[in-house]
Amino acid sequence: MTLQVSPQTKRVFHLSLPIFAELLLQLLVGNMDQFMISHFGSAAVAAIGNGNQVMNVVIIVLTTMSKLNAARSSPWPLRSAPDSAFWWACFCF
Repeated sequence: MTLQVSPQTKRVFHLSLPIFAELLLQLLVGNMDQFMISHFGSAAVAAIGNGNQVMNVVIIVLTTMSKLNAARSSPWPLRSAPDSAFWWACFCF
């Protein structure tokens, strides 16, 4: 059984690749910080690791809220689901 993928799905996937590349590079910056600070000791690496984890959560939350906000303002006919998800994300974080 072969999976049939529409041309629109392929186009959206190709448009999303730069977003994934940007997120990957943001995560790698934190890893390079840990690598560069590693000669100072394990406490410094732990501090950078904790800071990186907090920053990664902030980046993910802000990206999600940004995407939900964009979905809210789109002319898509099913706007009520992204609208409620946007406010849920705002109040939870």
